[in-house]
Amino acid sequence: QNRYFMRNYSLLISLFLVISVSAQQLVDGVAAIVGEKAILYSEIDQVTQLFAMQAQLPSYASQDAIQQLRTRALEELLNQQVLLEYARQETIEVEDRSVELQLEQSLQNIELQYGSLNKAAEAFGVERHKIKSYYEDQIRNNLLVEQVKMELFSDIKVSRREVEDFYVTWQDSFPDKNPQ
Repeated sequence: QNRYFMRNYSLLISLFLVISVSAQQLVDGVAAIVGEKAILYSEIDQVTQLFAMQAQLPSYASQDAIQQLRTRALEELLNQQVLLEYARQETIEVEDRSVELQLEQSLQNIELQYGSLNKAAEAFGVERHKIKSYYEDQIRNNLLVEQVKMELFSDIKVSRREVEDFYVTWQDSFPDKNPQ
């Protein structure tokens, strides 16, 4: 089962890990397909912007830095979709109550930030139910991904000695501790 998963995962990564950098500006398009789910360039752009904000990347950052973030964004989206596809195939589900609890918390946070869900919807330029629907989907997907990770990786044990051996073997692959 894990071998099947890893083989398909490797195949998907090798087939779809292609980001085209072109002078043309696409309105949107399909960057990759995992199972029945298409990953759009606009999704990659959204995740790239999130990564740039988290890294406090300045707006004048180099194209190389932005391209690295785009590649990382695509990898993250692919990883997530592969795990969601695995959950679908294995009929793994999350409890509706868990989703509802996290959704309530997220909506409360939005209301605190914007004053009300209606004001947030107005600020985002969408209808109120779309915000709720979007967050519900995101929460369900996040819970599914975490459940799949637990199922697949919870039995993996790595000793301190194995970590040290790995570090010694691959030491030249790690960035310098204090690059200057």
